[in-house]
Amino acid sequence: MLQVVPSGPDLPFIDAIAAQFTAAIASAQERCWIATPYFVPDEPLSLALKTAALRGCDLRLLVPLPRNNDSTLVSLAGASYYDELLAAGCRIYEYLPGMLHAKYLLVDDRVAAIGSANMDVRSFYLNYEVTALFYDRRLTLDLADVFTKELAQALEVRPEARKQLSLPRRLGEGFARLLSPLL
Repeated sequence: MLQVVPSGPDLPFIDAIAAQFTAAIASAQERCWIATPYFVPDEPLSLALKTAALRGCDLRLLVPLPRNNDSTLVSLAGASYYDELLAAGCRIYEYLPGMLHAKYLLVDDRVAAIGSANMDVRSFYLNYEVTALFYDRRLTLDLADVFTKELAQALEVRPEARKQLSLPRRLGEGFARLLSPLL
Protein backbone atom coordinates (compact mmCIF):
# COMPACT_ATOMS: atom_id res chain seq x y z
CA MET A 1 0.00 0.00 0.00
CA LEU A 2 1.29 3.45 -0.92
CA GLN A 3 0.24 6.90 0.24
CA VAL A 4 1.55 10.02 -1.51
CA VAL A 5 1.63 13.09 0.72
CA PRO A 6 2.22 16.52 -0.81
CA SER A 7 2.84 19.69 1.14
CA GLY A 8 3.30 23.32 0.30
CA PRO A 9 2.31 26.78 1.40
CA ASP A 10 -0.76 26.88 -0.87
CA LEU A 11 -2.26 23.55 0.24
CA PRO A 12 -5.02 23.30 2.86
CA PHE A 13 -2.76 21.19 5.10
CA ILE A 14 0.59 22.94 4.86
CA ASP A 15 2.11 20.65 7.46
CA ALA A 16 0.89 17.31 6.07
CA ILE A 17 4.38 15.80 5.79
CA ALA A 18 5.43 17.10 9.21
CA ALA A 19 2.29 15.61 10.73
CA GLN A 20 2.83 12.24 9.00
CA PHE A 21 6.49 12.03 10.07
CA THR A 22 5.74 13.03 13.65
CA ALA A 23 2.85 10.55 13.90
CA ALA A 24 4.95 7.75 12.39
CA ILE A 25 7.81 8.40 14.83
CA ALA A 26 5.37 8.62 17.74
CA SER A 27 3.94 5.22 16.77
CA ALA A 28 7.33 3.47 16.51
CA GLN A 29 7.65 0.51 18.83
CA GLU A 30 10.93 -1.15 17.88
CA ARG A 31 12.90 1.14 15.60
CA CYS A 32 12.88 4.46 13.85
CA TRP A 33 15.74 5.14 11.46
CA ILE A 34 16.06 8.47 9.67
CA ALA A 35 18.39 9.63 6.90
CA THR A 36 18.31 13.32 6.01
CA PRO A 37 20.78 15.87 4.66
CA TYR A 38 19.20 18.69 6.67
CA PHE A 39 18.07 18.12 10.24
CA VAL A 40 16.50 21.04 12.08
CA PRO A 41 13.48 19.63 13.93
CA ASP A 42 10.51 21.67 15.02
CA GLU A 43 9.21 21.17 18.57
CA PRO A 44 6.70 18.38 17.81
CA LEU A 45 9.28 16.38 15.84
CA SER A 46 11.95 16.87 18.51
CA LEU A 47 9.53 15.72 21.20
CA ALA A 48 8.45 12.66 19.16
CA LEU A 49 12.09 11.66 18.62
CA LYS A 50 13.03 12.02 22.28
CA THR A 51 9.91 10.23 23.53
CA ALA A 52 10.42 7.32 21.13
CA ALA A 53 14.02 6.92 22.31
CA LEU A 54 13.04 7.22 25.97
CA ARG A 55 10.53 4.39 25.63
CA GLY A 56 13.28 2.14 24.25
CA CYS A 57 12.79 2.50 20.53
CA ASP A 58 16.02 2.06 18.50
CA LEU A 59 16.18 5.59 17.17
CA ARG A 60 19.00 6.39 14.73
CA LEU A 61 19.64 9.54 12.78
CA LEU A 62 22.00 9.68 9.80
CA VAL A 63 23.13 13.14 8.68
CA PRO A 64 26.12 14.40 6.69
CA LEU A 65 29.41 15.09 8.41
CA PRO A 66 29.32 18.86 9.08
CA ARG A 67 32.24 19.61 6.75
CA ASN A 68 30.40 17.76 3.95
CA ASN A 69 27.12 19.62 4.42
CA ASP A 70 26.56 22.36 1.87
CA SER A 71 25.02 24.61 4.55
CA THR A 72 27.19 25.24 7.60
CA LEU A 73 24.40 27.16 9.33
CA VAL A 74 21.92 24.28 8.94
CA SER A 75 24.54 21.79 10.08
CA LEU A 76 25.26 23.86 13.22
CA ALA A 77 21.55 24.29 13.95
CA GLY A 78 20.98 20.56 13.64
CA ALA A 79 23.95 19.77 15.87
CA SER A 80 22.51 22.04 18.55
CA TYR A 81 19.82 19.37 19.11
CA TYR A 82 22.29 16.50 19.51
CA ASP A 83 22.89 16.72 23.26
CA GLU A 84 19.22 16.43 24.20
CA LEU A 85 18.63 13.66 21.66
CA LEU A 86 21.67 11.70 22.85
CA ALA A 87 20.57 12.12 26.47
CA ALA A 88 17.20 10.59 25.54
CA GLY A 89 18.89 7.59 23.95
CA CYS A 90 18.98 8.54 20.27
CA ARG A 91 21.98 7.43 18.25
CA ILE A 92 23.33 9.95 15.76
CA TYR A 93 25.68 9.17 12.88
CA GLU A 94 27.55 11.51 10.54
CA TYR A 95 28.03 10.21 7.00
CA LEU A 96 31.67 10.39 5.90
CA PRO A 97 31.92 9.95 2.10
CA GLY A 98 30.31 13.26 1.15
CA MET A 99 27.02 15.10 1.17
CA LEU A 100 24.21 12.75 2.11
CA HIS A 101 21.31 13.29 -0.28
CA ALA A 102 19.03 10.47 0.87
CA LYS A 103 15.78 11.44 2.58
CA TYR A 104 13.92 8.60 4.18
CA LEU A 105 12.34 7.37 7.38
CA LEU A 106 11.83 3.78 8.57
CA VAL A 107 9.40 2.87 11.32
CA ASP A 108 9.56 -0.69 12.62
CA ASP A 109 9.16 -3.13 9.72
CA ARG A 110 5.93 -1.60 8.54
CA VAL A 111 6.39 1.96 7.24
CA ALA A 112 8.96 3.57 4.96
CA ALA A 113 8.78 7.20 3.87
CA ILE A 114 10.84 8.30 0.87
CA GLY A 115 10.60 11.71 -0.72
CA SER A 116 11.93 15.19 -1.20
CA ALA A 117 11.29 16.46 2.34
CA ASN A 118 14.13 16.94 4.78
CA MET A 119 13.64 16.82 8.54
CA ASP A 120 13.59 20.60 8.84
CA VAL A 121 11.23 23.51 9.22
CA ARG A 122 11.75 24.73 5.67
CA SER A 123 10.69 21.40 4.16
CA PHE A 124 7.82 20.99 6.60
CA TYR A 125 6.20 24.42 6.28
CA LEU A 126 7.66 26.49 3.42
CA ASN A 127 8.77 24.31 0.51
CA TYR A 128 6.74 22.34 -1.97
CA GLU A 129 7.55 18.72 -1.13
CA VAL A 130 6.20 15.26 -1.80
CA THR A 131 6.73 12.08 0.20
CA ALA A 132 5.65 8.54 -0.53
CA LEU A 133 4.69 6.46 2.50
CA PHE A 134 5.01 2.75 1.85
CA TYR A 135 3.16 0.35 4.11
CA ASP A 136 5.12 -2.67 2.95
CA ARG A 137 7.30 -4.98 5.04
CA ARG A 138 9.58 -6.09 2.18
CA LEU A 139 10.33 -2.54 1.01
CA THR A 140 10.93 -1.40 4.59
CA LEU A 141 13.38 -4.27 5.20
CA ASP A 142 15.19 -3.53 1.91
CA LEU A 143 15.53 0.12 2.88
CA ALA A 144 16.81 -0.95 6.31
CA ASP A 145 19.59 -2.83 4.51
CA VAL A 146 20.49 0.36 2.63
CA PHE A 147 20.52 2.30 5.92
CA THR A 148 22.78 -0.30 7.54
CA LYS A 149 25.25 -0.05 4.63
CA GLU A 150 25.28 3.73 4.91
CA LEU A 151 25.89 3.50 8.69
CA ALA A 152 29.02 1.47 7.92
CA GLN A 153 30.36 4.63 6.27
CA ALA A 154 29.50 6.93 9.17
CA LEU A 155 30.90 7.97 12.53
CA GLU A 156 28.70 7.76 15.60
CA VAL A 157 28.38 11.00 17.56
CA ARG A 158 29.29 10.26 21.17
CA PRO A 159 28.13 12.28 24.20
CA GLU A 160 31.68 12.42 25.57
CA ALA A 161 32.94 13.97 22.32
CA ARG A 162 30.14 16.55 22.45
CA LYS A 163 31.28 17.57 25.95
CA GLN A 164 34.68 18.50 24.52
CA LEU A 165 33.41 20.91 21.87
CA SER A 166 35.18 24.23 21.75
CA LEU A 167 33.51 27.41 22.96
CA PRO A 168 33.36 28.87 19.42
CA ARG A 169 31.63 25.69 18.20
CA ARG A 170 29.10 25.82 21.07
CA LEU A 171 28.42 29.49 20.39
CA GLY A 172 28.01 28.75 16.68
CA GLU A 173 25.50 26.00 17.41
CA GLY A 174 23.61 28.23 19.83
CA PHE A 175 23.45 31.10 17.34
CA ALA A 176 22.33 28.76 14.56
CA ARG A 177 19.64 27.32 16.82
CA LEU A 178 18.21 30.78 17.35
CA LEU A 179 17.75 30.94 13.58
CA SER A 180 16.38 27.38 13.27
CA PRO A 181 12.74 28.49 12.79
CA LEU A 182 13.93 30.18 9.59
CA LEU A 183 16.16 27.37 8.27
